Amino acid sequence: MCNITDALIRIENLGKMYKLYRNQRDKVLDVFGLNFFKKHKYKEFWALRNIDLTIEKGERVGFIGHNGAGKSTLLKLITGNIKPTEGSVVVKGKIQALLEMGTGFHPDFTGIENIRASLAYQGLSRKEIKELEEEIIDFTELGEYIEQPVKTYSAGMYSRLAFATASAVKPELMIIDEILGAGDAYFNAKCVERMQNLTAASGATFLFVSHDLQSVQALCTRLIWLDHGVIRYDGEVLYGIKLYQQEVRKKEEQRLIVRDKKKQAQNLSLLDSVNELYDCYLFKISHGKDIGAKCGKFYTIKLFADDEQVAQISVGAAMDNDAKGECFIIDDPGRTCWGKSSFDGNDYYREVDLSAGTDHIAPFQFMLSKEYADKTISVVVDADTEDNDDVVLEYYSGDGYIKCGFFANGFQSNVFHLEQDNNDDGIKETADSKENETKADDEKEDLDSLSAGARITNVRLVGDSQEEKKVFAFSERIDRCCFDISFDKKRASFFFIFLIYTDKGSLLTSTCQYLTLDEAVKDVSVQYPFPEEKLGPGEYNISIAVYDELDVNDDSREQKFLALLDRGCSFKIERPIQYALGIGSIVRTVKPIIASDNVKVIRCENLIEESANNF
Repeated sequence: MCNITDALIRIENLGKMYKLYRNQRDKVLDVFGLNFFKKHKYKEFWALRNIDLTIEKGERVGFIGHNGAGKSTLLKLITGNIKPTEGSVVVKGKIQALLEMGTGFHPDFTGIENIRASLAYQGLSRKEIKELEEEIIDFTELGEYIEQPVKTYSAGMYSRLAFATASAVKPELMIIDEILGAGDAYFNAKCVERMQNLTAASGATFLFVSHDLQSVQALCTRLIWLDHGVIRYDGEVLYGIKLYQQEVRKKEEQRLIVRDKKKQAQNLSLLDSVNELYDCYLFKISHGKDIGAKCGKFYTIKLFADDEQVAQISVGAAMDNDAKGECFIIDDPGRTCWGKSSFDGNDYYREVDLSAGTDHIAPFQFMLSKEYADKTISVVVDADTEDNDDVVLEYYSGDGYIKCGFFANGFQSNVFHLEQDNNDDGIKETADSKENETKADDEKEDLDSLSAGARITNVRLVGDSQEEKKVFAFSERIDRCCFDISFDKKRASFFFIFLIYTDKGSLLTSTCQYLTLDEAVKDVSVQYPFPEEKLGPGEYNISIAVYDELDVNDDSREQKFLALLDRGCSFKIERPIQYALGIGSIVRTVKPIIASDNVKVIRCENLIEESANNF
């Protein structure tokens, strides 16, 4: 890390808060200072909080993170486009920023006119503009379109012109926010090479925001991962990308698990109530009898499934009230009792005063993957509370709130266990749920008539690591597919068909097997070796059908299956990060054809495999 006094960019305790108004009228009145008579005119939303960062001259820093993580906000603070709410940003040097598509150029000017206007605005003389003009035009490769108005350009053409012009003046600090994503692979490679040369030749510093991890790895020497308004990782590029991909892979695993539950429920009538990806857990901190009850300071709220922590709200930290997230407090000034975000020297927190607000409650919500629907859910609240057993935590059970417990005295973790009924939604049985249950029974009879004789359950994939998963790295081979079959009567033999489809519905591979058992059984577990063909990046679906009799040579009649799981198991193969070319759905390693007997092959390697294994 660089010496702070020599840093090109120095950021200390940076935070940016936006005021979210209930209506436009309140916003206008507040701008002119005329809304003083309204106590609760907006709520605070912290897009960034507690950011400390130093960047030295010559670094190429990549910023990654999900949409809404705070990346663009941070870059706008560095460029001075917006002002921080707290903390400081000090930048030494001239800045060139490409933050948004469509800014910086006049749409009615031609490409060449915009080049000249942009360079003149940066203080270059006519002679200097003339010297750079031809080089910029050559770099863009726009040909005759350089004489056309910019408003006629495609997004890719605009990004070529914008990047070539901005980088021609050799800035001390260049900031690029996703604008290169509109360009093609060829031009993006040219941009990466140009930025590398500028850094080596002039010591220019680059800040690069992109969701294209391959471009980040190719260009950057340092990686910063922003997550919900805070820095999650700052360090070596490849290791940071691996950590980020692990997080993305975990969410993708949960999505595929829930999707398969829904598919199998549709075929087996076992999980009819599962119709969403998440269960909603709504809580409120409230009073029992004393409306004026004081509560205290709240720091973190954690959600556990059995003994595993699966979610957390860092109360008072950045984006703790982001309703677009999966877990957040619900603060509505004037109604709820959450106080403003504060800092006590060690951590962020919010105070709860149940005498405030018209509703006298402090609510919060967790969205939890249905993957955890069959686990015991509990809440742990870290808080500094007063001695008042009239302050309670309640959980919404579907037809009302259920008391989980009360808050004890002093700073400690209060553990609250949810009293859940044994159904998929974790809510009490209602008239609607009974009606749905009756409907499910009717559908079950219909489905059983189609799948009479057996059921296929518990389908899972196992990789080389012998772990069950649904998202595989390209370099990892899928070892086997395991599934259970339950017959209505004992059988000593049966047929089954195993098929793999792309997410577009194309059939990739199909195999038919006849299994003979050493004894007749009603339940059997099958471990089927996965096909040898290596699959390319993408999402895939597996179908399995079980037959009592099957004639593969006769397609003139319908052959009744005992059980069918139609595309009921999904999985995903990730793209190798160091390999940009298209790979396809099936990847085969073959020996090269030798054109001449005089040619000797010194070395032959599969570049796709090599790329994946290096990562």
